[in-house]
Amino acid sequence: GAFSEDGRTRRASMNMRRYSSSASIGQLEQEVLAKECSISSASTPGAITEDGRGSDITKDVEKTSPTVAPIQENSNPAQEPSAIVSPGVANGPDLYFGTDGPHGNGPLAIAVAVSEDDNGPIPAAVQYKPGAKPPIYQNRRFRFYTFTAAILLVAIGMCITLVVTSNESSNNKNPTTSPTSARENMGIVEQFVHIVGESNLEIGGSPHNQATDWILHEDPLQLPPDAENLSQRYLLALLYFSTTERRPWRKCNAAIGDENSECIFEDLIKIEPEYVYVQKDSFRWLSERHECEWVGVYCDEFNQTRAIDLKGQDILSTFPTELAMMPYIQSLTFSHNDFYGTIPSELASMRHLLNIELHYNFFTGEIPREYYKVYSPQRINFAGNELSGTIPTEVGLLTTVKGFFVQENELTGTLPTEIGNMKFLTYSRWSRNYWTGTVPSEIGRLEKAQELWLHRNRLEGTLPTELGNMKKMNDLRLHFNSFSGSIPEEHFNMTMLTRWDLYDCNFTGTISSNIQRMRSLRTYRVRGNKFYGTIPAELGRLWFLNELWLHKNDFTGEIPEEVCSLRGPRGISILEADCGVVDGDESPQIDCMLGCCTVCCDHKGFCDTNEL
Repeated sequence: GAFSEDGRTRRASMNMRRYSSSASIGQLEQEVLAKECSISSASTPGAITEDGRGSDITKDVEKTSPTVAPIQENSNPAQEPSAIVSPGVANGPDLYFGTDGPHGNGPLAIAVAVSEDDNGPIPAAVQYKPGAKPPIYQNRRFRFYTFTAAILLVAIGMCITLVVTSNESSNNKNPTTSPTSARENMGIVEQFVHIVGESNLEIGGSPHNQATDWILHEDPLQLPPDAENLSQRYLLALLYFSTTERRPWRKCNAAIGDENSECIFEDLIKIEPEYVYVQKDSFRWLSERHECEWVGVYCDEFNQTRAIDLKGQDILSTFPTELAMMPYIQSLTFSHNDFYGTIPSELASMRHLLNIELHYNFFTGEIPREYYKVYSPQRINFAGNELSGTIPTEVGLLTTVKGFFVQENELTGTLPTEIGNMKFLTYSRWSRNYWTGTVPSEIGRLEKAQELWLHRNRLEGTLPTELGNMKKMNDLRLHFNSFSGSIPEEHFNMTMLTRWDLYDCNFTGTISSNIQRMRSLRTYRVRGNKFYGTIPAELGRLWFLNELWLHKNDFTGEIPEEVCSLRGPRGISILEADCGVVDGDESPQIDCMLGCCTVCCDHKGFCDTNEL
């Protein structure tokens, strides 16, 4: 839980999804992003560390000895992919990938050009007409010429037979045209040239060249040029060759030697306190199975690729731009890998892209502006990289986005007021960057917002009263900034808050008695501010309160008995206050009855666990 002085320690988060090929894209508008919790069902939702980072962990977590769970008993390579959903780290909802058009215009289908065979004209039937002249074959002269011609044809046929026999004998030492060469002349290569360009294929040993060679010569399926999935299979093979140039994936690489198509895939399901994988029976990439059965590839009922999920597979590579050529992909999840370079702008051109998750890699540069103009995105997650630059005003064009995550980067500038135009924004994380300026009042227009992380930046000024309009807010983190002023009374309208972090800022004023309205509050932390006055007894009406930080302020008086009555394993488990005695002082700043406070601090900043 330690963090550096500038609060820049990297943390990692994780998300999982449940895919279904039967639901339409239109249903996505009804899906709500899940609230933050641990990725593992066994972990405690909303677990909070002392530094306020919750269930997040250090990005550079040791990955050399991860825990690998045994193979699931009822796993089946052909079963529908499913996973536990975790909103916090991955930040989002279940997404369902279907085949209906974005406006309910019916199923989408991949249009593949098919070369028809040239069968030539069909001869017409000869009709018999009464009164016509006798057939020519009854003419005597015709019979003579026919007999002579037949003899000549027999002689010519015998000569041709001798020549052919001689040629076959002389050519026994030379191989005939191989099937490989024949496939190269079937128009397959020309299709790939159209997809990736001739120059890429001409580079020997390039991923494009390797994928072409595999389709032509090594692929067990040996697809014909008119196969509907030829381009799709080629592009997925290209993805594999592009991302294994420097090292293989964690599991389920192409078969080597006597390996068959089956493999044991290790699916990342948890990252705290270490990476935890669960083993699943799967089919490896570049196997004879249909590419929709390759692990991590999810298709619809038409065998069109809708999603690719290869999180946590130790992929070290730049990101292949050619995936943008797969027209019906709706979700790309490549988080927790080692991708580097810039985020390709080409992916933003994918018209059906709903979900892109590239978080916790090593991408650099700015976020391409094209991503603010994606057709109808639902979730964009670029968190935990090394991205720089600013967020432009075009972010307001993302009116369909429900989850937007750019935390833990090196972004600068001010927060655009246009954020308020993101009317469906439910979960957003802007924390651990270098934002300056004030919190835009326009953010208060986000009536659907349930999570807002702005902590560990350089924000200043007073908080806008408009934040109180976000009445569905569940998780609000504003700590480690340079705010000033008091907490507006309007903020106590956010009665659905379960976590409210205001610590280590410069807030002043008193804690309003309206705190009693926050009946769902579990975590309330106001450490390290300039709050004064007495601690309101109304805090004792927060029956679900679990963690309360009041220390390093200017409170006076005592911890109310109503608050202490909530202490216990089913109530407040952590209560920190300025109940410590400084050397030379006769009494503490705050009186706390025996067994109430768990940590007592003094004015010098020294805190000690109360063992009583």
